[in-house]
Amino acid sequence: MNRRQRKQRQQLRASLELDFRGLRGVAWRLTSKSTNRYNCFAWADRVKRCRFDVVDGWWPNNIARDDSIETLVLMYESRGYVRCSEEDAKTFDTAYETIVLYSRDKTIDGGLPTERIIHEGTHAARLLPNGQWTSKLGPDQDISHPTPECLNGRFYGEALDYMRKKRRASVKTKSKPAR
Repeated sequence: MNRRQRKQRQQLRASLELDFRGLRGVAWRLTSKSTNRYNCFAWADRVKRCRFDVVDGWWPNNIARDDSIETLVLMYESRGYVRCSEEDAKTFDTAYETIVLYSRDKTIDGGLPTERIIHEGTHAARLLPNGQWTSKLGPDQDISHPTPECLNGRFYGEALDYMRKKRRASVKTKSKPAR
């Protein structure tokens, strides 16, 4: 890595630590280059070929297209995930893929006499086998971070809903016998 690249990387790290204060003073790292090909919701489910998005990406046909946390949970349930406790989620178990969903309150007026608040689904992260979590930060890089709470704050709200699904068994093919 040359001097210019090192400086750019340092500036990016500093910028992310300003946006996500929970990254300050903890061991986190950049793990990819910036890309719009996929988003955090797809990345949490190990998908890098498309975006899971209610507006302009893949979305299950039978699930509402809104940005509530409840809808996000339904989308992941359609992909085999079930809600689990935070304790179960934070304990790595090789039998499961584990994710956390972030949510923040969003006030909606809609011309009604009273405002209503929905819990907006904002981000998803996945637990890695080494105990770190991995996140795709918007159109930017993927990072690994030690806890879901590292990303709590003004952008994503809070890490609140934990989900997991059974891992698919590896398919092992038998090689042809030698003649």
